[in-house]
Amino acid sequence: MQPPKVSFVAFFLCTSVILFAYYAQYQWHIEPCPLCLIQRFFYFLLGLTFLGHALSKARLWLWFGVLWSLFGALTAGRQIILQHLPPEKVPACGPGLDYMFSTFSSNEILLELLHGSGECAIVSWRLLGLSFAEWSFGGFALSMSTLLWALYSKK
Repeated sequence: MQPPKVSFVAFFLCTSVILFAYYAQYQWHIEPCPLCLIQRFFYFLLGLTFLGHALSKARLWLWFGVLWSLFGALTAGRQIILQHLPPEKVPACGPGLDYMFSTFSSNEILLELLHGSGECAIVSWRLLGLSFAEWSFGGFALSMSTLLWALYSKK
């Protein structure tokens, strides 16, 4: 992996994903579910990781990128599972984030967000037949593949 070129491009792509998510939220009025917010957070961390690697060329950044990609893919995978459940199996919608932050402990908030809720099963947008979560999963998988290739390829 040529650090300045590929890592800067990957940083730009992560930034673009986050900006598109905000555009969809504020221009198309598509409210993000808890799992969407977690995926944004992992794209943010992944973008910072690519930027750090581009600037320092340290391989440790690549390992952090693999970690963020894995967690992001797991989160997107959970949302994809919820989106493909039959309607009677979809969990009930949970409390709003404002309510959770005012009444739940940090551990309870994290568990509630990671579990997902009925709102995470709603598919509000598709491109080429794929939902936000499916595109996000593909982005995390591509990032992880690129990072693992960079870690294990001969120089």
